[in-house]
Amino acid sequence: MEKDQLICFETTLEAKNTIEKIASELKLSVPLVVESIVNDHLQEQNETKCQFFDRRHFERKQVDIAAFMGHTDQPRRDFKEGKIVDLSMAGVKFSIPKDTKIDIQENAKDDTLSIIFSLPQMPWPVHVKIQPKRLCEREERTEIGAIFVKPDQYSFNALSSYLM
Repeated sequence: MEKDQLICFETTLEAKNTIEKIASELKLSVPLVVESIVNDHLQEQNETKCQFFDRRHFERKQVDIAAFMGHTDQPRRDFKEGKIVDLSMAGVKFSIPKDTKIDIQENAKDDTLSIIFSLPQMPWPVHVKIQPKRLCEREERTEIGAIFVKPDQYSFNALSSYLM
């Protein structure tokens, strides 16, 4: 690679000594070590931007709504009580106490649950099917991140009027 640019900069004595030590250990020149450090930093910055890209299409709203969740084939009396802590048009974050037993496989394609909750100023409860995507074990609770699976028109309208 042909080098055609010269850059001069000031640094501390400690940084200079550290760079010289690295150069002597690796049997490289000081400019090559500095260039390598800068290139690594630039590459790391580019990877970080991609890694933490927000994939959400809809804004989330922090809420505290009581809700019931269970498998779609279970009777409603067996649903587990918890609360919705995060809500958007695309999904929900549901929190249940740590000792609550519920059989959920993270990111399971065919695992569908039902969730029932009431939104303020809505006459009927919202009943939607969800697909779990993420499980997060906390000290006192388990958080389940899930997406909505084909919500009906009432659920969609209720969510959109509440979130807008």
